[in-house]
Amino acid sequence: MTTAGGLAHPHYTMNVRLNGEKREIEPCTLAELLEQLGLHERRVATLINDEIVKQDARSLTQIKENDTIDVIAMVGGG
Repeated sequence: MTTAGGLAHPHYTMNVRLNGEKREIEPCTLAELLEQLGLHERRVATLINDEIVKQDARSLTQIKENDTIDVIAMVGGG
């Protein structure tokens, strides 16, 4: 990434735990992370640090360094 003056910015990532797995991600909202994972159109439950994040709050929920994120896919059946 470069600025208008052509100076490069350092690439910033942060460490999180996603479904029990350590990951390095770029700063983003929960909605953006779901989109990156290809899960934004699926029915999933989301938790950050054991707190439920409702679907309408995902775009406002900024992921922070060392957050624990759980994404649980809803499975239908009978």
